[in-house]
Amino acid sequence: MSFLNVPLHDAEVMGVRMDLEKQLLQLDLVLHTGEAVRLDFQGAEEWSLSGLGTQNVLFALREWRAGTDGVADCCEEWKLDAFWTQKILAGELVLYECEPSVGMSGYIVARTVTVARTSSMKTTV
Repeated sequence: MSFLNVPLHDAEVMGVRMDLEKQLLQLDLVLHTGEAVRLDFQGAEEWSLSGLGTQNVLFALREWRAGTDGVADCCEEWKLDAFWTQKILAGELVLYECEPSVGMSGYIVARTVTVARTSSMKTTV
């Protein structure tokens, strides 16, 4: 179970949307249970997502906050600019790391993330 109380391991990334004006980044996911959810990253000021392909499955979404062991190292691994690293270490922003099983990987720097349950993708035959 992730810090969001949603089982993101093996969730399939079905879509990515951004609204620069609202500083909003959204990820549409289908959980391994078939439930569809949307992750809303509010106050998203910086992100880098790469490797988006026909198959995109998360291994984990990690949250790196001020005071978390290893947060400075994670910022360095992602080669974040000192400006963003300082804001994360000061507790103004949070670094969210998308760790892939397959496909899309990267990071998002935002104020917070919330989960919206959108529907079930299960089909009955």
